[in-house]
Amino acid sequence: MGKKLEDIIKAKGIVIKFLKKVNLKLSEEKTRIGHSMISLEGDLAKPGLDFLGYHFRNIQTFKHRGVKNTRGVKQPYIQVPMPSMASVKKHRQAIRDILKKHRNTPLEAVIVKLASRIDGWARYFSITKCTKYFAYMDKWLFWALWCWSIKRYKTAKKAIKKCFSVQGCKFGFRSGLKTYIL
Repeated sequence: MGKKLEDIIKAKGIVIKFLKKVNLKLSEEKTRIGHSMISLEGDLAKPGLDFLGYHFRNIQTFKHRGVKNTRGVKQPYIQVPMPSMASVKKHRQAIRDILKKHRNTPLEAVIVKLASRIDGWARYFSITKCTKYFAYMDKWLFWALWCWSIKRYKTAKKAIKKCFSVQGCKFGFRSGLKTYIL
């Protein structure tokens, strides 16, 4: 981290020399010099940093809404962690795979598989400000389940009768007498 791009490039050179001495190499495809607020010239990636499924980005705000640095000086930005687009795509693909794999299995087994996957993903990203992503995934999941149930039961009327249950503002899957809320 530095204030000038030239200093960062010099530091990268020093790191490369150090790693060469211990027979290691800096991976070019994994290493990227970027900024957390703006796109650099020639950089096609979004501003910020992708790490462990999160996308960290600083957003400029009014000085009094920002955070303090280690010396107690207020900064004119806040850091916003959110799920990276790669992790959202990976989660969607995992749900698609579950629905494809369990096309003819009992409804309870499908619900258990989906619930464990969705619960784990939601708990992992629950520490961030990601209501937009959760709302998007909720809408996407409804349509994925709707299409899956229509393929399974051949008509929308049968899919509603055999799968879906609406009680007040709660929406869920129905199997026999049990209702599952995802």
